[in-house]
Amino acid sequence: MAAAPSDGADAAASPAAEPSPPIEAPPPAISVATEPATLLTHLSILPPRQQTHAPHSSSAAASLPDEDPVALPPLRTEEPVASLRAALSELRGYAALTKYRFVVERAADGGGKQATAATTKRGNNSNSNSNHNNNSNRNNNHGGGKRHSKRGPKSKSKGHHADAPCHSPFCLVGAEVSPRPPHGPLGGTGMHASSDEGGEEGGDSGAWKGSGGAGEEREWVLDDYGDLAPLLALLETDEGASNGNDNNDSNDNSSSDNQSPEAPHHATTVDCSRLALRIVLEPHDAASVREEVERARALLGGNAPCVDRLIEEEEEETGKNAEGKRAAAEEGKRAEEAKEKEKEGGGKGEPESKEDGTPPAPPALDPLPVDRDLRFAHSARAGDLSHFYRLACGDEGSIAPTADEGEEGEEGEGGAVATGPTEAAPPGAQRASAKMMGKAALSITDEDVDALVAQNDARSRADIERILRDLNISTCIDATVRYSGHHPPPPHRRLAGDLAYLAVTFPDGGKCEVTAVPRGFYINNSTPATFDPTPVRTDPIEACFSHSLLDCLLLRSKSLRGAWRKAVAASAKRAAVQARLSIVESAPAALLRVATSPFGETGPGIGPGGAMAPAPRTFVARVDGAVARPPWLVALPSNEGVREEGRARSYDHAQLHSYDPCRAAEELAANHGGASAEGMRDWNEELQAAREMPAGTLPDRIERARLIHKVLSDFGDAALRGVGLISTGALLPMNPHEPSRSHVHLFDHIFFSRALDPGPDTFKIVRGDGAARKTASRDAHNTGVLHRLDVPGLHTLAVVLVEYAGARWVCQSIVPGILHGDKAHTLLCGAVETLSALRCDDEMRTLLEGSLGEHCMVAARNVPAHPLTDERMAALRRHRVREGSAEREGGNNDDEEENPPPTSTVRVCGPVEMKGIRGSDGRRYVLDCARLTPRDANWVDESSGGTGNWEAVQSRHNGDASERVPATLDDDEWTACILRPELVTAYAEVQMGKFLKESATKGAADGGGAAHEGEKDGAEKKEEDDDDEAATTEAAGPAAAPEEDKEWVDVASKRAAAQRQSLDDATSDQPSKEAPNKIAEEYLRSLRYNVNVFLPFARSLENIDAAAHAQLQKDEEEARHLARYLWDAVIPQLTADARKCGANGAPLPTEGRALTELLHARGINCRYLGRLAELARREEADDVAAAKRAETARAVARKLGDAATANHPATERITAPRFRMPLGWREQLECEMVARAAKRVLDAYLTDDRAGRPVAQTVASFLSAVMSTGEEGAAETEARTSKEEGEAREADAAGALSLFDGALGNRDAAAAFGRDDVWAAIEREVGRRYRCTLSLYSGTRKDGGDSGRALYLPLLRRICQRSGIRLVAKRYDVGKKCVCGGGSGGGPTASYPVAPTDVLDVLPLVKHGGSVAGESFLPTRFGAPNFAAHGLHVLLPEAAATYQLGHAHLAGGNAAAAVECAREASGLYQRVVDTPVHPQVAGCLRLLAAARLHSGADDDVGPALAAAERCLSVAVALHGFDSSEALRARLKLADLLLGVGKFAAGVRQLRAAQYLMELLGGRHCAGLAASHFRLGTVHFEGGRLEDALRFFRAAAACRCEDRLYECLVARNTSGVLCRLGSFKAAFECEKRAHELYAAVLGEEHDATRQCAHTLIQLMNLAIEQDKQLKLREKERQQERAANDAAEVLRADEAQRASEEVAAAKPKKRKNKKKRGKK
Repeated sequence: MAAAPSDGADAAASPAAEPSPPIEAPPPAISVATEPATLLTHLSILPPRQQTHAPHSSSAAASLPDEDPVALPPLRTEEPVASLRAALSELRGYAALTKYRFVVERAADGGGKQATAATTKRGNNSNSNSNHNNNSNRNNNHGGGKRHSKRGPKSKSKGHHADAPCHSPFCLVGAEVSPRPPHGPLGGTGMHASSDEGGEEGGDSGAWKGSGGAGEEREWVLDDYGDLAPLLALLETDEGASNGNDNNDSNDNSSSDNQSPEAPHHATTVDCSRLALRIVLEPHDAASVREEVERARALLGGNAPCVDRLIEEEEEETGKNAEGKRAAAEEGKRAEEAKEKEKEGGGKGEPESKEDGTPPAPPALDPLPVDRDLRFAHSARAGDLSHFYRLACGDEGSIAPTADEGEEGEEGEGGAVATGPTEAAPPGAQRASAKMMGKAALSITDEDVDALVAQNDARSRADIERILRDLNISTCIDATVRYSGHHPPPPHRRLAGDLAYLAVTFPDGGKCEVTAVPRGFYINNSTPATFDPTPVRTDPIEACFSHSLLDCLLLRSKSLRGAWRKAVAASAKRAAVQARLSIVESAPAALLRVATSPFGETGPGIGPGGAMAPAPRTFVARVDGAVARPPWLVALPSNEGVREEGRARSYDHAQLHSYDPCRAAEELAANHGGASAEGMRDWNEELQAAREMPAGTLPDRIERARLIHKVLSDFGDAALRGVGLISTGALLPMNPHEPSRSHVHLFDHIFFSRALDPGPDTFKIVRGDGAARKTASRDAHNTGVLHRLDVPGLHTLAVVLVEYAGARWVCQSIVPGILHGDKAHTLLCGAVETLSALRCDDEMRTLLEGSLGEHCMVAARNVPAHPLTDERMAALRRHRVREGSAEREGGNNDDEEENPPPTSTVRVCGPVEMKGIRGSDGRRYVLDCARLTPRDANWVDESSGGTGNWEAVQSRHNGDASERVPATLDDDEWTACILRPELVTAYAEVQMGKFLKESATKGAADGGGAAHEGEKDGAEKKEEDDDDEAATTEAAGPAAAPEEDKEWVDVASKRAAAQRQSLDDATSDQPSKEAPNKIAEEYLRSLRYNVNVFLPFARSLENIDAAAHAQLQKDEEEARHLARYLWDAVIPQLTADARKCGANGAPLPTEGRALTELLHARGINCRYLGRLAELARREEADDVAAAKRAETARAVARKLGDAATANHPATERITAPRFRMPLGWREQLECEMVARAAKRVLDAYLTDDRAGRPVAQTVASFLSAVMSTGEEGAAETEARTSKEEGEAREADAAGALSLFDGALGNRDAAAAFGRDDVWAAIEREVGRRYRCTLSLYSGTRKDGGDSGRALYLPLLRRICQRSGIRLVAKRYDVGKKCVCGGGSGGGPTASYPVAPTDVLDVLPLVKHGGSVAGESFLPTRFGAPNFAAHGLHVLLPEAAATYQLGHAHLAGGNAAAAVECAREASGLYQRVVDTPVHPQVAGCLRLLAAARLHSGADDDVGPALAAAERCLSVAVALHGFDSSEALRARLKLADLLLGVGKFAAGVRQLRAAQYLMELLGGRHCAGLAASHFRLGTVHFEGGRLEDALRFFRAAAACRCEDRLYECLVARNTSGVLCRLGSFKAAFECEKRAHELYAAVLGEEHDATRQCAHTLIQLMNLAIEQDKQLKLREKERQQERAANDAAEVLRADEAQRASEEVAAAKPKKRKNKKKRGKK
């Protein structure tokens, strides 16, 4: 429960689950509501009622506490009642309650007096002490540790007594259990008072119900599905509350002091101290028993309650803003960091000189090891993804270096996390790590957490994750609760009141069975061998009776009580640690910690509907909780991140799944129980009722948007669940007698069908599975367009598309009455059966013209009543006779209405396949809206009326045409190819601009001379247009034929002139001011397009309606003009913009998704990727030719001299063009084409189940084939495997495949496909779909293509994303030879480089019809809760208008107003979606960050940095760590960090961005050179010349699109070399810069002259240095020769001395012998 969330407050995550890193809330925003928000203060919840004469024992009576109300924070009146129940589920003593209701009690009631007494004292300090003393009797058994609230930091912990009871004292025998009153509202809506009290009706929510007769006490029940707004009406009827409202002015100060920390300052507070919400327990039924079992499992599985109150102690004592305290703590922390930075010497971005003249200290930077791979050659390009998350988050320094990069000894994401020897660890790093070793998780303090966060290295992050893991494990209790073998109760026991029988296993191994009755639960006498559901004792106290199942078990088992105490203490400590981390840890640091965690997810999660779920018993990646959509790479845990025998211990698949005795029953109930457990929901009625909600005020519109968002989100979850049931075979089809491709399913009021050609019986224009697949996607997209238009009276269905295992499923809500026969609904527009005639109701057509015509520019046209040709109709009749079906024409029409003749026409506004149906509920629905724009004439055969552009390309390349490209456009799928709406809008804006300009010119002229001048201006305008068109044709290259010089301009001008002349004649008598507006409106209306052009098998209108036929000819001509505009202007312009991407500040896309968004924004369909690639190839060839011509010209000029150069033809073009075509543009285009084609081929392999191969084997073999350049032979495979050191992983893979290779293998399965088969299919698909031949990928060719330009790793990523494949984060040897796993017998074998065990999962891809514009198929997991909520469009016009206004303010330079608008828009969106992880909220955060950055105020640096960090967190959570959005967010954050002087952090973000650019776009990614140059500049300013030189050389190694940027890099490299004293190397760099300047600017340019002057100076310095070096070398040689001569002399003297000694020694020896003889 969020306490009075402000307009800009982020929804807080559950403190127990920690599903994602903490994302800080933006500052509170101003409100755009016309009325101030209303806050309910001093409201409290009273515990369950107790019986007056309860039959309890003395011990029970002693444990029964006095009533202690639960104080609530200030709440908005629109706060849902369900949030109160969710908050109580985390409160100690109340967490186990499930079956109860809220009853409002006044001060005159018994419980109300206690509530009033507790709440009126809340403003002073004695209240907190009193609450502390009272709560200690009830909650002191919940363990030590620190209390935590969802809304803010924790408060101080309370005492704990080991012998205190663990169970809740409110649910025992003495608890009052009463059924819910059967009476509904006493009349009308709102709050109603009973007759004996003299009340009157009021309010508007219908949330109050009364019970009892005239003489009975009346209770007011709070509706569980309502909100708290009716409390205001109840207060108005109370005399005391009215008096309080009269004194509202005197209480303003006190109420403002007690405001919620998140409440807006202008909110109106209402004192509710005279009211309290009483909990009243209700009798159980079978459904609530199941809910009790699920709640007990969740609480025992890691969701132990962690708080003992719902309001902070700080708020109780002083009422201050906790958010302000948190901001103050963060500000203090930042101040301390700034002081530390200043001490280290890196204070500000531009350090000034000190007063004494000493230079400032250089900025502090992290050390750069000598062996650091600056270009990520061993990771991003070599296929090593083991460190993906560390490098993507900028944690490059924590990777342990190895002797050989990429070998087995390298650690992965779950491997060792030791800091490399070259890294400089923080001062207290070793002490903090040593302090954490051996320290229990329960004894961790806030100081320990602060020390670990401040340490900020890999070891400290692993310690934090280990602490959280240990706490999560401590909160999980080894106890099972499941249904007993005696369940369900027999009839005689059911009549006696038994509801269910449960079997429980306690932590000590003890077992018991429980009987559930309406009043609660008790221990029975049953055993597995005997059945006795009676209590174990006659006394209910001894039978452990309780209304709550968990409390019954706690009373029974001592071991469970002990484990429960430990779990509660661990939960409190976990909440305290997470709360502290949310304060002291930044959002990027939290993302890095979660992404690089060496453990899997061990904490509890969120189940369907937002309910708490136990901790997973199978492996769930820790990173899945940090992002909204599962990433394609998963880092598996590896021996808890500890090295073993010098290398990482490999993972074991057997350790990723643990035993759970309850999992099987839950899976069976979920898959085969259908929707009966949760109840069937009428999705269509819920959606339409939500759309029809009142929208008169802003709160009404917010509530309407919330409900629509909730219904669509739940519908997406249900649709995904239904597809899961269909895929497992748990859901039977409605038509099992038909072929499997025609099966349809019905589940939970959702209709499921496959996106395939339904056959000739259903009316449609296109045919074929490919066209049906594309049409389904268009229909979902157009449904989303109508949903976002939100036209009153026009209803759409909820639509979701799900792709799984190669099949595309269409999931739709059901039109009321459509499944109950023809009489239950009425067809208003269109036709259902093929042989039926079209119809269109006048009211329906008017509604469509007002929606599709006004907003989507769809024209209303006459079409034949029977739109298909006679030949097609005859063929369909023959098919019906052949199939044996009865032929009935006009089957969808009413019996009273005759079938119109074929020569009649019908006027429609929209595609002819579209259907308008009036359901049994009276609403008008639109179905099958397949087109809102005309068909693309470029993809229509020229003989059928197409433009002929592709035929012209084919004829020009006839000699070089590839066999992969079809010769014609005769393909059923191309009949579904339509133009983008962005293109239609842009073209209409161009035409409208020309019309207005011509109208203004004509209006300015007067008389006949004016008309003459207008004609002259028109002729001049036409000549200018022709010149512009000629320029466009020249830019497009030779592909644009000279005769195609934009004829559409002339036709459009003539049409506009004729239309203007007719309108002038019609409006000549009207006022002069109104006429231009009407003329403009009429001209805009004339720009609407006919969407039913170039239809196959369409009946001609020539002999039916001559006027309609002529109009159709004009419409087809306009469609051709629009297609030529796309071909001749838009596509060449995009190519020209790609060449000049460095000049206009628009960077090129770095990956496939961003490329798709760019094309769609320009109005270009992805089927033109081949055309763009061909134009890019020509531009690259032109660059090479231009460089050669410039080099030849310069050579001739140098040879001839200045005199002869001027007249020589070879020197006509001496300078080369400044900009070159980026190589990465063409690489991205081909990569996207291959990825899209590969997805189609893989879908075909997966749907072809004749081979019987496992999915993992098929996927692994396919990916191995695509990522390779050839196929290994047997000898090569043997040599490779003998050298590998990963015996553990190979053994694991072999063990996983041994079952299939053995006796159970499928010996009859088809042989595996090889690499050539895969690439042949991909090349055919590329040639057919994009009409292009691959040149960068080897494919089936033997020449290998263009060496070094194939993007294999980006291709692997893109295929996995588009197919939902999840791989293990490890090293993949891409770009080498492969093994496709085609073993004998058809059984799966280990493939290479992708093994079957590397494929962890294949996820479904979901596209929601109500999603944000531009969202396509996104991966999700089966069972993921609220997956669709992160991408649904928010129907709140105020939020969109405020967001656009903020952009307008920012463009106008008013940054302060832009900040306010961004905060307000973000708050409005989050009041609907309840989370910041949403595309529209992300846009607001980006606007907020940009506005903060452009404000220029010093005090906005901190908020700007916080906003940039939030942008990064939301971008990663929405799109993943390796998305283009995350890349842009990191670049902006790096710029801001470097600008404020945090150089070390900024460099880390820049390095992460560089890794992402290398990974996503390859080594030719645009922007790499600039990022390396930026890093070199930072290190140069920091005095790190050697490191700066390395980055400058890395920038020089990157290809720059701007040649002048290469000059800049070369000159800066020369400057660094000069400072290092390497003048010769500096001369070479300066020479390179001079050559570039001369080539681009010419010899006479000032920059070239200055560079030449510097070059001369460097040459002199180099010569002088060379002389000095030679002189020093000569002196060294002389000195060395002298030393050698002296050494020789010394050696000669020593030798002579030794000879003399040797000659003297023998004589002495002989004399001694002689003397011895004597």
